[in-house]
Amino acid sequence: MIDAFKEIGEAVGNKWEHQPINHKVCLIKPLNIAVIENGYHSSSINIITNESPFKVTSCLDLTPIYNEIFTDGVYFFDKKSSTKLAPVRSVEMAAIFEIGRIILDDSEKALDIDS
Repeated sequence: MIDAFKEIGEAVGNKWEHQPINHKVCLIKPLNIAVIENGYHSSSINIITNESPFKVTSCLDLTPIYNEIFTDGVYFFDKKSSTKLAPVRSVEMAAIFEIGRIILDDSEKALDIDS
């Protein structure tokens, strides 16, 4: 990582640029979380220096799942039958999942207001 600081960035005359072969970024909707899948060192430098926008190379849209599943932080449930589907392994990930629902609900409300 220290070598990346020495070799990448405007400060050393080598501004960070997106390289399609090296930089893979997956956007998870509706959370709007980007997961870097490749090129970790140089991508980290770009995050720190904020020199260039990342290009999303793939997208994982969880939106349809919110119509089928919900969690109480202990279990995941089928939305229609309230049947327990699986125990939650990480309360933090369950919270993030439900934050996605809030984001989705808020964006739908915003669309209704504009209509």
